[in-house]
Amino acid sequence: MKSTLKPDEPFFISQLEEFGRIEEAIEIMESVAKENQTDPAVFFYLISYYLKLGKEDKIKPIVLQLEKHFSHIPDVMT
Repeated sequence: MKSTLKPDEPFFISQLEEFGRIEEAIEIMESVAKENQTDPAVFFYLISYYLKLGKEDKIKPIVLQLEKHFSHIPDVMT
């Protein structure tokens, strides 16, 4: 499965995270997820960021999206 992130985006987003700017990283990943829902990595990044911020209530809708779009891929759902 091909990633929808541009080659420099993961580095940029990880830099935001490293400098404690997780909210900005979330905004970027949410916009990527809205544009293209074919990359499960985007959803896993979002889950990770929400866990770091203690926003567990944001995770269930993302898991439901993962189930909706990727339930046919065993590696994603395990």
